[in-house]
Amino acid sequence: EALDYGVKSIKTFNDLFGKYPYPSFSVVQTEFPSGMEYPGIVYISDDYYNKDINNTPLIITIVHEVAHQWWYGIVGNDQIDEAWLDESFAAYSETIFIEKEFGKQSAQGYFEDTVKQSVEEAISTKQIDGVIVKSLKDFTSWDDYGPTVYDGGALMLSQLREKLGNKVFFDILKRYVSEYKYKIAKTQDFVDICEEVSGKQLDNFFEPWLSKN
Repeated sequence: EALDYGVKSIKTFNDLFGKYPYPSFSVVQTEFPSGMEYPGIVYISDDYYNKDINNTPLIITIVHEVAHQWWYGIVGNDQIDEAWLDESFAAYSETIFIEKEFGKQSAQGYFEDTVKQSVEEAISTKQIDGVIVKSLKDFTSWDDYGPTVYDGGALMLSQLREKLGNKVFFDILKRYVSEYKYKIAKTQDFVDICEEVSGKQLDNFFEPWLSKN
């Protein structure tokens, strides 16, 4: 099953983001507590291989770490000051994969129950302020970092897709990969690509997510 979803993830993201550039890819069962990505290889917790538990953590963790092959592995970023550029993209890639593999209804349910709920709860309890671009030193705890860097950015990407439409959104991702392959991209680089591909001025969309008013 782990192999199956590793292969399916590579194929899905090849089609949507651009070609995986290496001749091999390894999914390794380890004692690592969750998942960890490296170029060409990912570590997946052996806890997720337990047949007595639901297989969702295994699938989602593999999909997330495979997505990192593009978001950090191919398009690099500053993981201290702009961590959202890989974690948010990998987190939203989970929903994209579920949509392609299991259908829009399943993807919507997953997104609502994980990403959207996480952000709404964190904002309502004032654990986060909704701004996704922060340096590591500016986060108070995992309760701040997780909902911001993973889920906050994923929610923003979902809303961007809704605003621009499927074709433009995925054209943006392919262009982003093509333009910044093996380079270090910054937040403004992604914003510029969005505006170039869409032909729209998007300051009003991005500003609430990227900076405090």
